[in-house]
Amino acid sequence: MHDPFQKPSAASSSPNGEGGRNGQSHGPISRDTETGPKAAAFDVFLSYASEEAKEAKAFAEALRERGLRVYWNTNLDPIHSRQDFRTHFQTAFRESRLRVLLLSPSYFERPMTRFEMSKILVEAQNRNGSFVAVKIRRFGPQYAIWEQKLQRGLLLALQEENWQPIVDKVFELVKEAPEEAPPVDFSLHRDQWYHVFTQNGHWALKGESRQRATKLYEKRDDAIEAGRQLVKRGTAGKLFVHRPDGTVEEAYPSL
Repeated sequence: MHDPFQKPSAASSSPNGEGGRNGQSHGPISRDTETGPKAAAFDVFLSYASEEAKEAKAFAEALRERGLRVYWNTNLDPIHSRQDFRTHFQTAFRESRLRVLLLSPSYFERPMTRFEMSKILVEAQNRNGSFVAVKIRRFGPQYAIWEQKLQRGLLLALQEENWQPIVDKVFELVKEAPEEAPPVDFSLHRDQWYHVFTQNGHWALKGESRQRATKLYEKRDDAIEAGRQLVKRGTAGKLFVHRPDGTVEEAYPSL
């Protein structure tokens, strides 16, 4: 059995070999839960898969050289629980003026980055939140549905490892953004993602935020149909069907 939602190992380390987020202190992050406007702690919230940590670090450093305050997450280290992750994510997300996603096949496959992307998309849809999506790796047609949804924001592409035009554009957008972080209401962000995967010879259906499978099915099609019915009930639902190795084989949008 391969559980695609296994938590990161507590022994994970940040890309630069130091403990903590990215080897530097951002200062204390407020645990304030208000949804109204407040002074932004960060100019840019950077979302990326751990496989692209090298690129994310280079991009973050280039942005900091332009004087921008960047929050970039190094694969949840040292956060180990899903609840801690969500609390930290919500706080950093809430206190950033602009969200930037670094897109790659790994980005679409990892549960944590899919979680971040879903929140950014829902925010863009429900509250006109702005974001920039940067294609740093080529990806196949199986991810076309996500690329289409990301057209809600500004979609850019990295050319020949030249970050400068992207840094310039992000800098321009941040300077045009209000000094206060845009209001975020996480009550809008109900967990509406579901997953179908193999478990002990059966097909399991599991909610993104659930610790255990909701139900086991003998047939793959039955599990998928049950998941589709759950997706229909929500406003931002998604259903992912996983291969035995945990990678995503199919994805269904809201119906």
